[in-house]
Amino acid sequence: MKSILCFIALALLTATAGKADERIRTHFVQSELVKQILVVSDIHTMAPSLVTKSGSTFENYEKNDMRMIAQSGEILDAIVERAEQLRPGAVLITGDLTKDGELQSHEYVISKLQRLRKLGIKVLVIPGNHDISNPNACSFNGKKTQAVATIDRDTFTHLYADFGYAYDSQYDPNSLSYVTEVLPGLVLIAIDSNRDEENLLKSRGDSVDSYHNGGRIKPETMQWIAEQAAQARAEGKQVMAAMHHHAVQHFDKEQALMPNYIVENAAEVREQLMAAGIHLVLTGHLHVNDIALNHNIAGNDSIYEIATGSAITYPFAYRLISPSAERDRLLVTTEYITSVPSCRNLKEAGRNKLAHAAESMAATVANRLWSKLDGKLGKVAGMLAMMEAPIKLPESAEDLQKIAMRYFKETLQMAFMEFVEADESSRDNTHITEAFKQQFKTALNDMFHGEGGRITDFLVEELFPKLEPMLKSVIEDRNQCGTSHETIVRDLNTALPLY
Repeated sequence: MKSILCFIALALLTATAGKADERIRTHFVQSELVKQILVVSDIHTMAPSLVTKSGSTFENYEKNDMRMIAQSGEILDAIVERAEQLRPGAVLITGDLTKDGELQSHEYVISKLQRLRKLGIKVLVIPGNHDISNPNACSFNGKKTQAVATIDRDTFTHLYADFGYAYDSQYDPNSLSYVTEVLPGLVLIAIDSNRDEENLLKSRGDSVDSYHNGGRIKPETMQWIAEQAAQARAEGKQVMAAMHHHAVQHFDKEQALMPNYIVENAAEVREQLMAAGIHLVLTGHLHVNDIALNHNIAGNDSIYEIATGSAITYPFAYRLISPSAERDRLLVTTEYITSVPSCRNLKEAGRNKLAHAAESMAATVANRLWSKLDGKLGKVAGMLAMMEAPIKLPESAEDLQKIAMRYFKETLQMAFMEFVEADESSRDNTHITEAFKQQFKTALNDMFHGEGGRITDFLVEELFPKLEPMLKSVIEDRNQCGTSHETIVRDLNTALPLY
């Protein structure tokens, strides 16, 4: 009977895991599929009842969003159906359960997840930055939007009592963190990394609406995490953590360019997690499928972070993870949702949305870069003026964005797509780096009105090497480029040490 079950399990994996490494598939069979965890993140589900009347407001919102919000309910259905087929030991959702924390959306999500609970499948959730005290909670009514009820922290724990916040978990009194034995011998510390307690809502009597999407771990919570990890290890159990925000950079300069995606004092957080014996963290938030590695200051300890992309954003991925048969590694495979009833070619539709969204991403990066360049360009302009160089430098973030779109739009889209699709290093991407370098030279030459000559060559030689490590990090999936810890980790199907 056991051999028949193993054959069925292998057939299921072969049909769904795409190009997954054969060794990983074999270990999954050996460790029994019933002991795996299905990990999904950023489902951003919106209750259909929030579109009270179709019209331009929702159509424009949906059109300009990289997420497939209109299909969010159907995508959650697809995830639930996959879990019903696999019957995993647990399903874990690492935050952003709802579009914007609407009570109606939370109730809608719970109604879907209850299907799995009724089958005896453990379902665990942690909140994301969108889920609690969100002033953006609204409904769409033709040409207008209308504020709707959001939830507070107490309501979240009440609503999700059956999904991690029940009597069989231990809680941190200072946050919405909890600890539970997710699989026999494997303890999960679910960390609340959100700052929604700092949000302000007019609907609750505040003078303004404000919303924080960045992350942090409170010192008291970090102490609690260390205590829980120590207790689990004393009992001979393996430990891993999950939270919404990143603790490890998934590309060089992530913390500088996109600080709201990584927790405050990330280097210190990593040191504390490693010191506590936590070497694997599951995250979401950035909507990419990427696995990153970092080391402690001494260089003798390390931590892996497995980020799972948004389930409603191309390429619509989720993870299957399981301890190996030897229980010394965590096996990771990646699967995709390819179709829902209202969108049979989900992949193509989502890819088109993502390409369109690359322009707004470029604007965000341009604004962040400008804050670092502003003030320094004046010195450059002075030097060039002394050389009588005929150039007009950008004078604002908007100027920088226009330059990016004029010269680098296609290359930025390619680089962004490579990063989102993951396993960048498994493909030859040198043409993207070379294209960016040539476009950099063209942009400078045009800014000099074709008269830059040696100055353009000099600037390319001096400036591009400073940009190249970050480009390589994104395009080739290299972290900590140019250091002794420069690393490439397989993003989609791999085995990571569990110790």
